[in-house]
Amino acid sequence: MQKRYGDWVQTYTGRRFYVLDPQPAEIFIEDIGASLGKLCRFNGHSTVFYSVAQHSYLGSYVVEEQTKNLLLTLAFHLHDSGETYLGDMTRPLKIMPELEPYRAADDKLNRTIEKRFSLDPGMLDDPIIKEVDTRMLFTEKRDLLAELQWNYSVKPYDFKIKPWDWRTAQRMYLQRYYELCLRLDGCPKALTNVLKVTRLLRGANMFFSSREY
Repeated sequence: MQKRYGDWVQTYTGRRFYVLDPQPAEIFIEDIGASLGKLCRFNGHSTVFYSVAQHSYLGSYVVEEQTKNLLLTLAFHLHDSGETYLGDMTRPLKIMPELEPYRAADDKLNRTIEKRFSLDPGMLDDPIIKEVDTRMLFTEKRDLLAELQWNYSVKPYDFKIKPWDWRTAQRMYLQRYYELCLRLDGCPKALTNVLKVTRLLRGANMFFSSREY
């Protein structure tokens, strides 16, 4: 058995994931959807529950509308996937010099996620991803946080956010992923080389019908 670096966490689908030794073949969209659907934005300080999955879902439509680029759209949808395995960390801690190992692990995981879903290296950090992420942040601040002046301001989007429960967030996140993959001509590389479009559709239907929402 190959010796792995570091310890592992158990995922939603019952697999071991070595956080410090990530491998593309061990990343599954079902784990990502399940985790991000239950992870709350703003470290839980929003006035109501609002998931990372819904944030990614909504932002993906903004990216698609702005760029008409489905790969960038998929990249936004997946840009917070690392939180599935590393969790999230508040910004004041994340930027501390002492936490360089965390940032290195996060970067390594993002590159692994890009490889798993056949995104170009660095695509999760594309400027349009950062731009939309920031405007989403201020849209969420307007709609979901107690009023407080921040040190800077960005114009929020015109739409109003209506938060979903975690089951809806998980379901919609996965449906959006499958939709994007099908529109990308089945997106075989972004799933797995052995999946065909017909199997993808059948698998998606079986997945959703086997769970309560």
